[in-house]
Amino acid sequence: MMSKRTWMVLLGGCLAATGAWSQATAPSLAGDWQGTLAGQLPLVLHLRVADGGLTATLDSPAQGAMGLQGANAKLTGTTLSFDIPVIQGSYSGTVSADGKTVTGDWKQVGKTFPLVFHMTATVAQLETLKPSPVDGDWQGALHAGGVTLRIAFHFHAQ
Repeated sequence: MMSKRTWMVLLGGCLAATGAWSQATAPSLAGDWQGTLAGQLPLVLHLRVADGGLTATLDSPAQGAMGLQGANAKLTGTTLSFDIPVIQGSYSGTVSADGKTVTGDWKQVGKTFPLVFHMTATVAQLETLKPSPVDGDWQGALHAGGVTLRIAFHFHAQ
């Protein structure tokens, strides 16, 4: 007859062998992610856990679009998906085995574009950062020779 401890060790070995323990979970995905849409447009994805589920917001710094509210954010197996209704966009991607990359496709207005997100900071890392007085997103305009250029700076403690 096997002891309870032996059963737990065997069960643990089976789970590890099938990858069940290494599979991503919603809390392990919580954090900030960066990607470049079709190799051209930088995007920042903010995933958080709230009420037992995922929430998503998306920034497109080059377009001055910050905090676009996500909907339907979920992790099903190793597939992360979410929608950004205000721009009629959606994303679906596969989380890597190490949980640090999501490779997928962005769909918007009938077109599909490759988009890979890389984790830049976990929620725990973000909570330990001590912001300086200038941390945050700063925007303004530079007037030069009759031309006005929109500029944005993003300062965050590292």
